[in-house]
Amino acid sequence: MKTLFLTTHVLFCALIMGLSGISQNAPITTIASTQACPDSAIILPVTVTNFTGIGSISLRIDFDPTLLTYDSMTNPNASLYGILINVVTVNANLKKIMVVWFSIAPVTLTNGSKLFDLNFTYLNGNASLAFNNTSNGGSDCEYADEIGDPLNDTPTTTYYIDGQVTSNAIGAAGTISGSSTLCAGIQGVAYSVPAITNATGYTWTLPTGATIASGANTNSITVNFSSSASSGNITVYGSNSCGNGTVSPSFGV
Repeated sequence: MKTLFLTTHVLFCALIMGLSGISQNAPITTIASTQACPDSAIILPVTVTNFTGIGSISLRIDFDPTLLTYDSMTNPNASLYGILINVVTVNANLKKIMVVWFSIAPVTLTNGSKLFDLNFTYLNGNASLAFNNTSNGGSDCEYADEIGDPLNDTPTTTYYIDGQVTSNAIGAAGTISGSSTLCAGIQGVAYSVPAITNATGYTWTLPTGATIASGANTNSITVNFSSSASSGNITVYGSNSCGNGTVSPSFGV
């Protein structure tokens, strides 16, 4: 019995020691992703999940200044009093946003809470806002508990979710297909154009005496030609909230 007691006691102590060595996990931090029109202002919230008993924050977010212009940080969480942000140029294609905060009293936030908003002017292209958890041995991007111990944040992709900004600009219209030689008075002639990138609407122009019978505001229409219809050109362009796209090559009828 004594041997069994000692063995059990040793195993119990080993278990406790093992558990005490397990680090708390860092919060999951997410930068929002969005589509935007070139040369437009965008707001990207940075939110957290599992933000429990946090004593300090260091975040590094990298971006390409040829694709995004940093404007400001707004709406910091009221529980993160004194949070600071600094933007540093690394080279022509890289800037880093450095965010720091600490408190002698640990802070817990509800899941989905916003840390702050990042405000940019979107220029063009596919722009990423990437957490950098490798520079300076990972200390540039790190959470710590109330006694200053760093929290487990690897693998990086589990704890830091990068943001993406992609263009919502309208693509150029392609080549129209359909019948080019027909008789006046013919009905229901089909014309189409390949789907235009990011288009939510289509605007067609037709020769005199021709009208759209079906498919208006889409990339595929049928057209009725009156008995007095004239020869002419068909064109189309796409549109969305960013404006109008490039008009297609003229299709002669």
